[in-house]
Amino acid sequence: MTALYAPRDTKGPPWSLRLVALARDAVSPSIAGSRADLERLTALRIDAGLLLLILSARLIHLAQATVDVTIGSVAYTHALVARLAATGCVIESVLLSVALVRRGRLTVRLLIADTVFGLAGLGLLSVATASTVGRTGTIDWMLPYTVVTATALGLIATSGRTYDWWGAAAALVLAGGYVASVSLPRLVAGERTAQVIGNAGNYLVFYLAAVGVSMVLRRQLRGIAAANDAAKRAASQLADEAQWRVVAVDVFGPVLDLLDRAADLADDVPEAMRQEADRLIELIEATNPGVEIGEHP
Repeated sequence: MTALYAPRDTKGPPWSLRLVALARDAVSPSIAGSRADLERLTALRIDAGLLLLILSARLIHLAQATVDVTIGSVAYTHALVARLAATGCVIESVLLSVALVRRGRLTVRLLIADTVFGLAGLGLLSVATASTVGRTGTIDWMLPYTVVTATALGLIATSGRTYDWWGAAAALVLAGGYVASVSLPRLVAGERTAQVIGNAGNYLVFYLAAVGVSMVLRRQLRGIAAANDAAKRAASQLADEAQWRVVAVDVFGPVLDLLDRAADLADDVPEAMRQEADRLIELIEATNPGVEIGEHP
């Protein structure tokens, strides 16, 4: 399988073509290529699938933001601020998508930058809904927008050799930012603290769920790698045995036949020569680890 995108390489085809390649690699039913590339190509498919999952979720939340600031704009205390936040989210999501697609995978640095933007967006929505009844509901689309960020961080928490604690810290910061955004300057009449805490818990729930998914996928990848190594060892052993058979047939076979005949010539051959023939037969057979000394292969 030859992908159009090159992970960790910022040069190459346009990002739109890379996105198409990501989609193709993520849903491809089979992987073409040598067994030596199986683990690497499987990892690329996992990375591509997780990236497309996050980008798809982000697109849904941008659509929600668009609907809220157009059809539902009258519900905002400051509709202009809400539109400004939505515009910023569109721009940021496009830039983030381009950067991630160029790399072919989710990366901690870009997601931390997305976290910082998410905190700013929560602040703008806090201003936009300062006196809005139901600000803890769906009108605050920055909640699911930033929960996606926490989810993405959870998906790559176990992608390295050690657990990445940056994601957990960022999820906690986002949860705190959300609580502050809907509680300041004060809770709107009718809003409940329990609702705020419950919404904030989404960051940790989705983050931990994503960590679980990441662990399962990485465990499966390690299983594939182990099975691949076992298959390569078995193939190597078969190749060695095949090579031995070729040598035994083409080289040692005629020699063994000649020595066998020499050892069976009785009195016509000196005893020392027969002993030497037997010794050479045992030495040749000893080169085959599958045959005991004294037995013919």
